[in-house]
Amino acid sequence: MSIVQVGNRTLVSKITYGTPYRTAVITSNADIDAITGLVTAGSVDGSLFVYDSDTSTWRPYLTLSKQIIDGREYPSDSDRAQILIRRSGTQGDPLVLRTGELAYSYLTDSGSAADGFGAGGDRLFIGAGGDSSVGGVLQAERIDVIGGKYFTDLLNHPHGTLTASSAIIVDSTGSVDTLRSDALFADSANISGLYVGDSALINNLQVLSVLTINDLLAVGDVTLARATINSATIDSATVNNLTVNNDLTVAGLTTLDSATVKNLQVDSSLSIPGDLLISGGATFNGGVNIGERTLSEFIDSDVFQLLRAGQAITLTYSDDSDKLTISVPIATATTAGVSFFDSAQFTVSANGLVTAQTFTGGTF
Repeated sequence: MSIVQVGNRTLVSKITYGTPYRTAVITSNADIDAITGLVTAGSVDGSLFVYDSDTSTWRPYLTLSKQIIDGREYPSDSDRAQILIRRSGTQGDPLVLRTGELAYSYLTDSGSAADGFGAGGDRLFIGAGGDSSVGGVLQAERIDVIGGKYFTDLLNHPHGTLTASSAIIVDSTGSVDTLRSDALFADSANISGLYVGDSALINNLQVLSVLTINDLLAVGDVTLARATINSATIDSATVNNLTVNNDLTVAGLTTLDSATVKNLQVDSSLSIPGDLLISGGATFNGGVNIGERTLSEFIDSDVFQLLRAGQAITLTYSDDSDKLTISVPIATATTAGVSFFDSAQFTVSANGLVTAQTFTGGTF
């Protein structure tokens, strides 16, 4: 120790205690187990030491539960934690995942026309259903598809616009501009406007506004078990059972097996093999067939059936000319018929009374 006296003060300039060491060397036989507070029991390949506040010790764990892995914000942060999941660019479905484990396939996949799924590429997967040991390997009960580029591409188009090979997304009014279908099956439909371009099977169709059908064939492509229509324009149709509450305008050839119509207007021709009940007015600008006969032939035939031929009277109806001829022969001495009276000898009153004239021979 060095002491220096300055006036009435004493200064200690240096104290030396023993021999100072510039370096410390730990023997190669030192063991990490000797560190106080560090528990290494149970350590396996990949273990991390995590502080346990309950025991105030550091213990080895493979599962981390309370840590926060901060990937930081973008685009400002360049130094960041990188969180990576299982991934593949050469295979679709992953073979093994733990429950909660994620995997993504960026294998290019446009889907399949058969099932819409394709090879399983461009999809995000997650293990689900709980883990079980298979051949000593823990794996989830099943692997679910929960998203991916394949699905988001199906939704990437304007709302309310029908887009080929994409999902249908309605607009803010709940509508889509066009809806096309090779076959339309509707147990009950409430439709303001329906266009059938190919084929449809409809069990119960109710149209509140306008139904426009270019070509409707009930026994072939289109079957209407029951149709209630306020207003309809049909160019050509064969319908088994049709009920029209308001107006039915037929522009082309239409065949109805049975129809109940309040107001019927036919611009061309109407053929009804079954029964037709018209509770309102009916306008027929073209020909109307009832069975194999036109409407006029049907009416003429019914009128003909109302008449019965009498003595010396014959009835003749012609389908070609649509005329009913009533014939009465001229009376003879032996055959009844039409007789003519000489006005000089007989008088006939307005009600048909025949009176013989009185003749006088004079006097002699």
